[in-house]
Amino acid sequence: CALSNKRPQASKAYCDSTPNNMRRFIPLASSFTQPWGQALEPSILQFSKFKPTRLSINNFLEFGRMQDSEERNFKAAQFLQAEGSVRLAHMIQEMRTLPEPVISQPLINRAYHWYLESFEQLSTIPTLQEHKNPNEYCDKVTRAVKGALLRHAPTVMTMATGFHTLQTSGALVDIEDNMTAYLERFLLSRISIRFLFNQHVALHEASSERWVGSIDTKCHVARLIEDACENAMTLCQMEYGAAPHYEIEEFGDRDIEFQYIPSHLYHVMFEVCLCFCGHLNKQSLSM
Repeated sequence: CALSNKRPQASKAYCDSTPNNMRRFIPLASSFTQPWGQALEPSILQFSKFKPTRLSINNFLEFGRMQDSEERNFKAAQFLQAEGSVRLAHMIQEMRTLPEPVISQPLINRAYHWYLESFEQLSTIPTLQEHKNPNEYCDKVTRAVKGALLRHAPTVMTMATGFHTLQTSGALVDIEDNMTAYLERFLLSRISIRFLFNQHVALHEASSERWVGSIDTKCHVARLIEDACENAMTLCQMEYGAAPHYEIEEFGDRDIEFQYIPSHLYHVMFEVCLCFCGHLNKQSLSM
């Protein structure tokens, strides 16, 4: 199975893949580390030398459909501890490439420490071989993952508020393009980590013939898009007192279904519709 505990070969130094103008690592100081943070440095350096494993929806489906659920849970916990530690280490290392005024901003620094805490809780769990009871190991990994999901729930709003504060103060002058590129990488990495963690939790908590973790094997595209558009219009109506009329044009089979993560598709369509509604209403108000 693709979801094994075997690690990929080590990559080049992390900073070699970082843009030239962002290669300077911030020296570790008291403002960037928790009391336990310094002890994590060897582990962060070690895990950040590995490349994140490339995974597809088919990989997740194949793994989630394993007949032996107990074996699946053991393998999932082992893989997630290793892979989660690698991805969190990369997030930490790239945040350290931010200019000092940015990483020192209180809200951004708070998010940075959340990643340190999540890495510490996941990477320091003794391995499966060190546990007398394998179920105890799986429970520890699952608790660490649930804690990370809860801890990082406000990350996007926290980072956005921090960067907005920096922008309005003029601290991002001449580096806005670099910060935009960084945020794009940051958000993509965050999405992949959260899906990996959510998939693990969903496999442990529920399973059905249709759902494999958080993947819907019969995702109904038209119905999902209609729900997203309708909810966006409702929010627009509440915000601006009016919402534009919309029509969904259909081509081919309206009942098409495929294997996908419905929450991701819904979020994309909701945001597209909401931005469109907001733009039209602001345009009409300016006339």
